[in-house]
Amino acid sequence: MVVNRTLRTISVAAGAVGAATAVRALTDMWWLVIVVFAVTGGALYEIHRRDTKVAALPTAGVAAVAAVVLAGFALAAVFGAVPALVAWLGIAAFGVAWIEYLAALVAGPKKEPASATS
Repeated sequence: MVVNRTLRTISVAAGAVGAATAVRALTDMWWLVIVVFAVTGGALYEIHRRDTKVAALPTAGVAAVAAVVLAGFALAAVFGAVPALVAWLGIAAFGVAWIEYLAALVAGPKKEPASATS
């Protein structure tokens, strides 16, 4: 579980950096960066809670690698190493990280509903 939490933290953080990079490079919506990091903070809080509902899925490692690579391309676009349109890959990094995170939430441990007769 600790490895999954670490990988999911890397994935969500890299996705946030990628999305923030893309937003700042391609638009003038500075406030959207604040929204991205606020939402990411909430996800990180949920991932690291002791009684978390986030499942340990084998896709966490793949999502972490994909998010880091895509965010790296977005940062490279900002610094001019690749064409500027590649900065859109930062949004893809955010999407990959969040799809895996939300899938882990949906697949999380299920609690049996309390019976009214017991």
